[in-house]
Amino acid sequence: MSWDLFLVGLLVGFCYYELTGYSPGGVVPPAYFALFIRQPDRVVLTVLLALVVFGAIRFLESRTFLYGRRRLLTALLLGFAAKWLVERWLVPSVSLPFEVHTIGFVIPGLIANDMVRQKVVPTVLSVGIVMVVTALIGLLLGWGGTT
Repeated sequence: MSWDLFLVGLLVGFCYYELTGYSPGGVVPPAYFALFIRQPDRVVLTVLLALVVFGAIRFLESRTFLYGRRRLLTALLLGFAAKWLVERWLVPSVSLPFEVHTIGFVIPGLIANDMVRQKVVPTVLSVGIVMVVTALIGLLLGWGGTT
């Protein structure tokens, strides 16, 4: 991984938030996505898991007092569990014509938490914009992404 690109992603994510008021899933997910920009299947699967976690959080919110740090922790735990379930149980039991991997254990939870806070579309668009800007800066500086 290019830690220089990760640092750029953190800075771009922070600047984006300050300019627009929308969080791109926190400042960490877009940086990781930029590192894996040449593996769009991983990015898409990670966002899909974030949507699953978002749905679970919405369901739990209607039945419990889930807000603030409690909601963030729940989202992180659900994201961790979703990734683990997909890679440990779903992938070996279903034959797919492609490899299935996500990015990180906490990334889906971070994105889902922002989806709950500011809605799905602004969050996904924000993640995409910051990811692309970060990747372009990395490309201009000659850092690139991973495999």
